[in-house]
Amino acid sequence: MRIRERSMIDHALTQMDSSDEEKDSGDEDDDPTDFNSNIGGACFLIHILRDPQNRKIRTCTRVNSLKKPHAIQIAVPETILDYFKKYSVGQVFELRTEAIIEGTRYRAHPNFRGGGPWYDFVTVEFELENPLDCDIYVDDNRQYPAKLLAFFRLLPGVGELSTEFEVLAHCAAYQRMDSDIYRRKSLLQRSWLFEVTQTQIPRPQYQVAGSVKTQVCVKGHIFAIEETPGFHGVYTTEAEKRFMVLSNMRTIWPQIFMKGNPVGS
Repeated sequence: MRIRERSMIDHALTQMDSSDEEKDSGDEDDDPTDFNSNIGGACFLIHILRDPQNRKIRTCTRVNSLKKPHAIQIAVPETILDYFKKYSVGQVFELRTEAIIEGTRYRAHPNFRGGGPWYDFVTVEFELENPLDCDIYVDDNRQYPAKLLAFFRLLPGVGELSTEFEVLAHCAAYQRMDSDIYRRKSLLQRSWLFEVTQTQIPRPQYQVAGSVKTQVCVKGHIFAIEETPGFHGVYTTEAEKRFMVLSNMRTIWPQIFMKGNPVGS
């Protein structure tokens, strides 16, 4: 009888271990962190190191709820990881793929539930240090479209306090009123160009769009379509930088179809 009971207990423990492994191998909702309950999704640790040739490198490992290497690793786009090279050697960052900001859920996942990437487009609002010249640039009350890339924080050292999660985004560049990209607008959509570095080999220019809880710059979802989808190491053509945002028919269309086009529009 005791042998049978021991066998049943061993079997139950084995089932518990198996269920934990299945839970950890899921692609989503791995572990909402204790520090910030509105952060969840897949969890990655990014370490800033030096290789034997004294070059600064970064490593990225997906971890489970026990902060151990996950059974299923997911590749994070290289351009996102390259953003962290500017930080100091020895620093470690936690990168997450889901956040609830002011009651709205946002995702930035490289492979959501095994079905491919999911990077939300949103409107962001920046408090500019030097206001734009509205006679030259389009001014949308400091609001511009952006593609969410990740939610991250610097992990604290011994005796240090936890930091807030910040929002990493690829924002649109400011538009000149006399530019070809601005003249492409129609009643249904408006085209934008992603922000890139001003070099002979333009690379994506990523920005921190505030934090998840304070200094919130994210103002809501928008529907956008990239003309050349994906993450590019360099943006050699305008088509690679260009994306279209659908017009908000609830706010724009009534003014057009009920009142007519305003003079000079």
